Amino acid sequence: GNGNSVGVFLQDTQNITVKNLTIKGFYRGIWFTWGMALNQGAKNNIIINNTITNNTYGINCALFTSNNTITENTITGNECGIYISYSPYNVLRGNRLSENLYNLWVDCLLSHQGYGFINDIDSSNTVDGKPVYYWVGETNKTVPSDAGYVALIKCWGITVEGLTLSHNGQGVLLVETNNSKVTQNNITQNNYGVSLFGMYSPCT
Repeated sequence: GNGNSVGVFLQDTQNITVKNLTIKGFYRGIWFTWGMALNQGAKNNIIINNTITNNTYGINCALFTSNNTITENTITGNECGIYISYSPYNVLRGNRLSENLYNLWVDCLLSHQGYGFINDIDSSNTVDGKPVYYWVGETNKTVPSDAGYVALIKCWGITVEGLTLSHNGQGVLLVETNNSKVTQNNITQNNYGVSLFGMYSPCT
């Protein structure tokens, strides 16, 4: 690409596999989005083993898309590595995000209910070599000290302490999470430091 347009455009698509590509120099490397079809939103697609670099957005899961699988991709040197905006129930495994201005960003500005943030993102995903902890429905736990990104969705009694968190959309994202503690962390160079979000309330 020349800095504009989209490398792979998945609008209202289903059951498409995108694999083994090098995607470089676009505004959006891979873009899931919705259209005017009756069954709106890209769903049940697989993005696997791609190298995505030097785009504005590496992978963008946008409005009303869901249930996509993003696995074993190398995503480096983009402005934003993976950007998820009101796109729930996606599965992320083994993605390596590094040297992006913002590695992982789960947007809250357009989501007004907690389910919009429910994704299956485990610690096999890394940001600058550190695991992602994206917890849904966990209780009475402490986030491990090696965390590179922390999201707590519908959690209770979680401790986030003594972490160094940088270069993501949020250092710590809390959605409908209660009775939890975020203390003595070094949170720098994120778009938001700590983002707190409750049902039907704006993001802060």
